[in-house]
Amino acid sequence: MEQYQALNSEYVIDGVKMESTPASMLDECLSEGDRKRRNCEGQTGEISDETLDRPVRSVAYDKSRIADYADAVTADARGDRLFELPFPEQFTRRTIAKALLDAIWTDDSFTLRDLSLSLKWKWNSGKIGNMAAFHASSAAAADYIYDLDIVLDSYGFKDGDGDCALECKVSGAGRHRICTEVPVDGSDDDWLIYIPFDTCAYRLGGSALSRKLGSNGDVAPEVNDPDWFMDCYEVVRELVEDGVVTAGTTVCEGGLMAAIRRMCSKAELNISGISASCQEKDTVRILFSEVPGVLVRIRDIDYDYIDSQMILQDIAYYPLGHPNESAEGISITDHSKPAISSILGALLGQASEGED
Repeated sequence: MEQYQALNSEYVIDGVKMESTPASMLDECLSEGDRKRRNCEGQTGEISDETLDRPVRSVAYDKSRIADYADAVTADARGDRLFELPFPEQFTRRTIAKALLDAIWTDDSFTLRDLSLSLKWKWNSGKIGNMAAFHASSAAAADYIYDLDIVLDSYGFKDGDGDCALECKVSGAGRHRICTEVPVDGSDDDWLIYIPFDTCAYRLGGSALSRKLGSNGDVAPEVNDPDWFMDCYEVVRELVEDGVVTAGTTVCEGGLMAAIRRMCSKAELNISGISASCQEKDTVRILFSEVPGVLVRIRDIDYDYIDSQMILQDIAYYPLGHPNESAEGISITDHSKPAISSILGALLGQASEGED
């Protein structure tokens, strides 16, 4: 299928005519000059397709196998990520978020609004469901970019007979990282802090884990809170520029667990804060759901400053613990420590029993 036809045709999905073509939606995100140049292009023909069914439930994950899952995700992380066709909207927004987050670690002085994007769909139009997924993806991209208040530099569509993929490139950021994923001079007193850049629920649909080991029937994280993303980006970007962040990595591909492994090899961490805040008891979901965010490492002396900045900006953040060179690998617990009131109550109870 020609690029012009894919972008400018009317779409009928599941028997329902869509209101806009991919080109008309994406044009709204272009700069004014680019939009005027493209507006001369008209519609061409009609494309009919059907939406794909989501994977049925088949795999039961077990939190006792977290290390095995981490190994599987790490081994499967090489190469370009194929498009998750059953979740076109969610995967598209996640791809855009990841590209923007990867830029947050770079040099030069910029804000989120200084950045711009280029999108290219590498597509196989010959299979049922693929063009429906493309239309849904282009609509999600247009809405998310518009709500993030950033500009789309260009977009394109290239047909082929291989797998589908979405390429997202960022302009306006620096070319080199100003903080590494692993600090050059770290300490076991350093803190590892997780900051999710979306408020969506933790789910495994469309994740690297489900692609590698099979779907458990879960939906994908929605990733659709651009206002929250913008607030988080502003705060973290400033911390990176000021050198408060000594190391940082993007949380997305492979989830939080993959990010932890990139940052350290030995640590004792606790995710009970995430579980309590998000009311999510499934440890595997928390660790492998691909909700966009960041994992940063800071010095212990900067912890109070980070805490004040996050509270001031009303940003949720989760201190996971410290790297520990004497630990055996990475251990993760999901149980919170007893509150002081509970400890005192238990001690008072024991004292009362002793008096009897």
